[in-house]
Amino acid sequence: MSDPRPQPPRGEVPVWLGVLMILIGVILLLPGVCAAVFAVGSALNPPGLFRDSQIVLLWFVCFAIAGGGIALIRLAVRRLRA
Repeated sequence: MSDPRPQPPRGEVPVWLGVLMILIGVILLLPGVCAAVFAVGSALNPPGLFRDSQIVLLWFVCFAIAGGGIALIRLAVRRLRA
């Protein structure tokens, strides 16, 4: 016998999963926003924190996490439109 329930086409994401992906993406954006605020504050304050290479490395890690959040949001929106 065949399954009477219709199966969603491949590539489509249930709406609740898309919303969850967007929510997680927004949460992943927060470290990047925080790092940007501190980087701007450091740039306005000479000599600032730019001399400390460990802080700059931490900022790059935070920006990479935020980039992952942006990619997750784009993926979720693209799949919800399909």
